Amino acid sequence: MNSPHIHTRFSLPSSTIQWSQVIALAGMLAAILFSFMIYGVYQPMVLTQLGFPRLAQDWLIYQGLLGVIVEPGLGGLSDRILAHTGSRLPQITIGITIAGGTFVILAFLLPQNLPTGFRWLFLGLMIVWLIAMIAIRGPITALLRQFAPVDQIPSANGLIILVLALVSVVFALVTERLQTQSVAIAFLGCAIVLMFFSTLLYRLTPPTMLTQSPALSAQGEWITHQRRLRQMLMVGMLTGLLMQVVRTLAATHLYPKLLQLSADHLTALMLLITALTANLWGWLICHWGATKGSRIGLVAIAGLCLIMPWPVPAPVAMVLLIAAGAAMGLILISMVPFALSSVPLSLSGLSTGLFFGGYGLGMTLELIYHRLLAHIA
Repeated sequence: MNSPHIHTRFSLPSSTIQWSQVIALAGMLAAILFSFMIYGVYQPMVLTQLGFPRLAQDWLIYQGLLGVIVEPGLGGLSDRILAHTGSRLPQITIGITIAGGTFVILAFLLPQNLPTGFRWLFLGLMIVWLIAMIAIRGPITALLRQFAPVDQIPSANGLIILVLALVSVVFALVTERLQTQSVAIAFLGCAIVLMFFSTLLYRLTPPTMLTQSPALSAQGEWITHQRRLRQMLMVGMLTGLLMQVVRTLAATHLYPKLLQLSADHLTALMLLITALTANLWGWLICHWGATKGSRIGLVAIAGLCLIMPWPVPAPVAMVLLIAAGAAMGLILISMVPFALSSVPLSLSGLSTGLFFGGYGLGMTLELIYHRLLAHIA
């Protein structure tokens, strides 16, 4: 007899990697990353033009603090929606619709000569967009648990990290050129990209694969796994902090020693190493386990943070830069499988939300530290 807590109407995750769906998922996450990067490029300019110069300087800090509250809340909401409807699609669909629609509204309004009072409308729309994007990132990432068996998630995630890293490489090379382009066109382009890849994901994914099978009641699972969930927030915070520190140290101590390449090219090189090592790390994590891979990656990044400030010649600086790219790849490959495999299916949205929220908080703490140093100086 089935337990009353088992939702037998849900389909089980696949026993093999569903590569078509993983590719569509990679495209969707790449569209989300692309939108966040476009948003990051134009947000300071838009806020400054609207008369919020101080807010433009501190926006990343406010964004990180907002994320640590909103990410877990919306991740947990996706789990509750899953428990009632058998799917995360309602939240994902609403989030994508709001995010794409907000981009279109901003693209239409920005070129207009609107009254000064409308500046608060723009600010509100930008916050709505940010919350909508946060609402879909965690639940969409949690879909990976349905497209691959737990022990094969690192291999599937290797493809996703490869795609995301390559998008980041291209973006690093064209960021300066983007700053001279029309904000309205960029926002409209983001809306089109989001809608295209969300449609692709839905078309390539059978409806039965967009359901999951929680084994216990949500309350029972929360009580059982609350220690692991709290740990997920702390691991995310440590990861975000170390990733931000290693990028800052690379720009401060390594880039000046490699004058033959620009800062954008050196950033692109580091991200390219992350992309090229993605599949190798994915294969190794399948053998090591996500927990071990996460620990090794964090120790490697921490070690590089200690070494980078030391005076070294240019060849050693290049080696350290390559090592940083590889270590970042190891962490990125390990952390999502770690978040997804550490808890039952019905808590995977909350788990990824806690990790992403902690990740953003860790990056924010590093930004706050540098802001305080600059203020003291």
